[in-house]
Amino acid sequence: MAAPTIDFAGFVYDDAGDAVSGAVVHIYDKNSTSTAREASSITTNSSGYWSYSHATPGEFDVEVVSGASKRRFKFDDKVHLSGIDVETLSVRGNEGALAAIYMYADEGDDASDQWRIDAGTDGVLAIGNDAASQGTFVDHITFTPNSTVANSTVAFKGGVTIAGDLTITGDDLVMGTNTSGHVLVADGTNYNPVAVSGDITMAANGAVTIASTAVETGMIAADAITGAKIADDAIGSEHIADDAITSALIADDAITSALIADDAITSALIADGAIVNADVNASAAIAISKTALVAGTNISLSTNTLNVDDAFLKNDADDTTSGIVTVGGIVLSEAKHVNISTPLLGTTDHTFTGFSVQMLAGGAISAFDLVCIHSTTSEIVKADASAYATARAIGIAPAAISDTATGTILLKGFIRDDTYNWTTGATLYLSETAGALTATAPTTDGAFVQAVGIALSPDVVYINPSMDVIEHA
Repeated sequence: MAAPTIDFAGFVYDDAGDAVSGAVVHIYDKNSTSTAREASSITTNSSGYWSYSHATPGEFDVEVVSGASKRRFKFDDKVHLSGIDVETLSVRGNEGALAAIYMYADEGDDASDQWRIDAGTDGVLAIGNDAASQGTFVDHITFTPNSTVANSTVAFKGGVTIAGDLTITGDDLVMGTNTSGHVLVADGTNYNPVAVSGDITMAANGAVTIASTAVETGMIAADAITGAKIADDAIGSEHIADDAITSALIADDAITSALIADDAITSALIADGAIVNADVNASAAIAISKTALVAGTNISLSTNTLNVDDAFLKNDADDTTSGIVTVGGIVLSEAKHVNISTPLLGTTDHTFTGFSVQMLAGGAISAFDLVCIHSTTSEIVKADASAYATARAIGIAPAAISDTATGTILLKGFIRDDTYNWTTGATLYLSETAGALTATAPTTDGAFVQAVGIALSPDVVYINPSMDVIEHA
């Protein structure tokens, strides 16, 4: 045995089986009788027990002396047993030699009968067999440790059969062939790395490329190609059969002015009442060519926008002297009428109609608050008849607006709130309560009187703030 700090221990009994007390134990170098290794005398106690720990590596014999009797346990001794059952089994290799456990099946007299488990001086644990040549061991499995356990490796020199599932907690499967762009394909017996070929190729990063002209019409499912998958200008008129595109195939807002050629839409293409307010986007208005509007063409507008740039308003198809609409306004050359009307409110609570704008709030504003322009920030704040700076209301907020947010302000028009209970026809004023309407003009000295609207009904108010503000004295 050879290793630092080797523990020697045992019991000494006589032939009758009684413990021998005072027997002397010596530790000698192997096959030597002249030099004892123990630093001090080792004797057995009353139970016959002795022990000694030796810190110098080497190969040792143990000798027990009791009177004239002497028993020596030599390093070269071998013990052959039919069985052994121990709590701890330590196998120590000599300096520079491996530590091995041998197992012999069928007396070990044929090739492949012998197995060896050994810890090598390189730190590798190996399991070997002598199948190739009797008595000559070849490693079949090796365990190579690493200070970082995740980096330790186990190598099987032959094939591995797994009856259950194989779970890989890492990200990489490393094979003998790791050719870039290959994939694992089963051939009925094994999985093997093969290159992707044919109409599709694959790069090392997994990107797949479909060869030109590889996709044929028969491969495309119905409705598989959407507008988002078609490049701009990819489909020309020559690709579209006559009458192939019906209104049912055109999504809402799909056709913008940029897609319509000048003079492409004539009055003959527009049915009476075909263009209503729902078809007109305020932020992307409809531009109508000079010859587009003639008698019998109806356009209904509510809160949206119609931009007619330098177009004729015609009384009939032959009229060339009727009014002209320009970006500056409407000019009539004949005694014709132009009616631009806004419908009154319906029966829905919290609705409004009229002239409204988007404005930035300089403070939190509640629904149905009257607002004014802040004297320094140019933002809207709650109007208040208590001071001149806040007494000049410009309109009302149909919905709440958070501080620093942009919201809608009705400057002139109708607004409905079912919690109102005004007297029909009553003049309504800016209240000394911030943001509020009142049917009673302020009477506090120093307050300011401003008429802001009239009650059209108990729950509908016509908002039209007067800029005449009178201070009450």
